[in-house]
Amino acid sequence: MAGHDAVINLATHIPSSTLRMLIPRSWRENDRIRRDGSACLVDAALRAGIVRFLQESFAPAYPDCGSRWITEDTPLAPARYKHEPARCGTLGAAFRVERRCGCRAPLRGLLRSRRATVAALQVHAGAYNVVDDEPLTRREYFDALAQALDVAPPRLPPAWLKHVFGSTGELLARSQRMSNDKLRQATGWTPRYRSAREGWRDLAATLEDAAVSRAVD
Repeated sequence: MAGHDAVINLATHIPSSTLRMLIPRSWRENDRIRRDGSACLVDAALRAGIVRFLQESFAPAYPDCGSRWITEDTPLAPARYKHEPARCGTLGAAFRVERRCGCRAPLRGLLRSRRATVAALQVHAGAYNVVDDEPLTRREYFDALAQALDVAPPRLPPAWLKHVFGSTGELLARSQRMSNDKLRQATGWTPRYRSAREGWRDLAATLEDAAVSRAVD
């Protein structure tokens, strides 16, 4: 790290499907990367005198706030599994940066693009949420996907099913209506898509164009 001004840690290994996400052992590699890998990077950055450390962390660490907006000032309320040693990686690394470096700009949120990462390098130290302009409800989200694919909207699992999967189910069922105002005001950054509606439409069009191109070839 010698000779560098900043470290950006985006390392992760999310399970490859929603089903695998519900299986604890599927997270082992991700846990090790986020727990041990993040800690090693923080230590190395401190030894090298790095003045800015950008740490991505997990957005669902916020509580279920229903329809209320979530800001960076909202107290964290990690699900039970996030308190276990094997699962506290990026949050732990971010807090470690704050404690040992005097808050050298850890980033809390869900990174959406390289532009957001670059923008975050210019901000004052602190936590910043990187999210869409318009968070959608689950019903709106899947309806938008179905519309983009021109298929019937899917049936969503009943609310009581979250209890079957314990703390993981509770985490995935949370309402996370996060605001990106802080990052926007600090940098002028805007997401490429205002919401998943526009993203799904663009993705469907891209896939359709690719299919037509393959057919022509």
